[in-house]
Amino acid sequence: MTKKTAASVSDEIRKGITNKIIESLKENRIPWRKTWSDDPNCGRPTNIASKKLYSGINPLILELAALEKQYTSRYWGTYKQFDQLGGKVRRGEKSTHVVFYKVLEVEDTKKDGEKTKKKIFFLRNYSVFNVDQVEGEKLNKYRVKEEPTDRPIDITDHLLDYSTAEKLIASTGAKISYGGNRAFYMRPTPKGSWPKHTAGDYIQIPKKSQFVDAAEFYATNFHELAHWSEVRLDWEDKYEMGELVAEITACNLSAETKVPNRNMENHNRYLQGWLSKMQNDPKWIFHASTQASKVTDYLLGYMTGAQQAENYEQEQEAA
Repeated sequence: MTKKTAASVSDEIRKGITNKIIESLKENRIPWRKTWSDDPNCGRPTNIASKKLYSGINPLILELAALEKQYTSRYWGTYKQFDQLGGKVRRGEKSTHVVFYKVLEVEDTKKDGEKTKKKIFFLRNYSVFNVDQVEGEKLNKYRVKEEPTDRPIDITDHLLDYSTAEKLIASTGAKISYGGNRAFYMRPTPKGSWPKHTAGDYIQIPKKSQFVDAAEFYATNFHELAHWSEVRLDWEDKYEMGELVAEITACNLSAETKVPNRNMENHNRYLQGWLSKMQNDPKWIFHASTQASKVTDYLLGYMTGAQQAENYEQEQEAA
């Protein structure tokens, strides 16, 4: 495969995925928002064999497929993986294509005529199925027992447990002040001085009683913690990108801590800007999704006492 062909294949894959996401957003189907369930088999897309989370753009691809086809389980795998686990993909079921990066070595000639080897990274597809598409009693432990729901949930419902969300927020050690009427992260000043800053580096959030419900309160905490991670992970993107990364991260953390996520304020506020960016640059949503995976991993690492990087099914590896 030539360099041009490799690049064109990658570009075609990106455009196809981006166009699907754009179409879903226009129809108000949001691939990074999960329906609420306390079933452990709900949550972020996970490979059924390795038990690793899918990363990069793949979580959005799989969540979008789940929305379209009404899959409820978080578990995905290849035909071979399900076969090895004692399952059988039902006849007529369609696979979902996720991506990984393949490396191609080509010969490159420098200006002085010296020949060297150059690595080219390009995207390739591989096929996976959701466990909902697979028969076999041995796979029942990966299925969702109760349908996820978008029903309004009373915050006094005794079934809702926010202790994991509280633990995550506290474990970061972030300075959070509760009060006022705005939620924001104040960056360290002077600029570029973290961790030797003289001011800033704190989060301001209204009191819990000021929110419509507890779920919105915790989702707002997660959103601002994503911004808090910017200086710590050395990332700071332009406004629309930063807000999308924070939005996806908040949804990921809500899924991990079993917090219902219904707040559409950020989505509605930035939707047109996000759509414009995606339409102009197919790589844009790939960058946002990959960065959100890293931020989610970083913040969850505080709660577990270790970074979660090893728990991802990397795009570079075909499962």
